[in-house]
Amino acid sequence: MALGDSCEVTRARNHAARIANMLNLMHSPLEEKVSTLLSIVTTWAQARPEVSAVALAGSHAHGNARPESDIELVVLSDSPDELRTTHWIGVFGEYSRVDTEQWGIAPCHRVLDTPHGEVEIGIVPSSWADARVDAGTYNVVHDGIIAAHDPRGLLRTLLAEVLGSKNPSG
Repeated sequence: MALGDSCEVTRARNHAARIANMLNLMHSPLEEKVSTLLSIVTTWAQARPEVSAVALAGSHAHGNARPESDIELVVLSDSPDELRTTHWIGVFGEYSRVDTEQWGIAPCHRVLDTPHGEVEIGIVPSSWADARVDAGTYNVVHDGIIAAHDPRGLLRTLLAEVLGSKNPSG
């Protein structure tokens, strides 16, 4: 094996390790309230065939959350319009209020006063993971995500694409 080949193998292994770490395939402890919520979300997603993936994003996925940090989720769905309303949010527990705002291309439900703290749920079409990656998606994924539910491997493919490319914004 030539020296160049050895460097390529090392680079590929490092790339694969980073993908595995970001997808939480190498188990890392999360705060109990986050672990509990991810368990609930995963069970919910498994029962909904239109939900193609769920990822934890933001400071909890990056490993730098503070006690007051919200929990950010991205839900990929084959039928995202069904999830843009808020009638289904009660499956995650009691809450006092839901505010919906735009989060780039995605509507985001900010769920207040849940047993898990404040939770932001971004709803995107499943194609978010296989479309040409825009700067917003690039930043969310590159900063780190943890796959809570990814039966089709959409998040794994997206992460590999992002880590193998440059930021589209420059």
